[in-house]
Amino acid sequence: MARVAEIRIGARFGRLTVVGERIVGGQSRVPVRCDCGVQKVVFVDHLGKSTVSCGCLNREVCTKHGMNKSPEWTAWQSMRQRCGNPKSREWHNYGGRGIRVCPEWVGSFDAFFAEVGRRPSPFHSLDRIDNNGNYEPGNVRWATASEQQQNTRRCIECKYGHRLEGDNLRIRRDGRRRCAECERARQRERRARAKAKQQEPALGGLA
Repeated sequence: MARVAEIRIGARFGRLTVVGERIVGGQSRVPVRCDCGVQKVVFVDHLGKSTVSCGCLNREVCTKHGMNKSPEWTAWQSMRQRCGNPKSREWHNYGGRGIRVCPEWVGSFDAFFAEVGRRPSPFHSLDRIDNNGNYEPGNVRWATASEQQQNTRRCIECKYGHRLEGDNLRIRRDGRRRCAECERARQRERRARAKAKQQEPALGGLA
């Protein structure tokens, strides 16, 4: 509901200004005017996420930097798509679970590139340091596949969602990671079962 309330005449999303009422039916759309003067109708779900201009932003960046085919440009575009476009095949792991791109980066490749810099090698790709955090300054890095594998939700959380860090992380001799909170819960369950067993009445009795 909060998202719908934002879509009102005069509201701005990047370079786009809403200039008409929402068109309801199927996927809701809304008429907008770009700062460059172009008017068009865009999907409400994409507005301010993957759609922040009429297309002039991409053209300007390509002309200014000549980086439209660079790995950094591709990473920026892919990041915005998986967080801002519900039709993206990766949406459910990103935008669908609340991961967002900070406003400064949504509409500015310059701001994104100033933070992350050049990709160190062909073996690096964009990674969030906090896997549950947003794409924003201080939480993004270039990382290798092995570094990213160690930073997946499977590695930083147990299957019950407890963070595997600090006092809650136990490293076994075989190198496997264990959740201290879950281990304490299992110990409590074992003690409770043992106590209940001791209190069970003796089998048999008088004939």
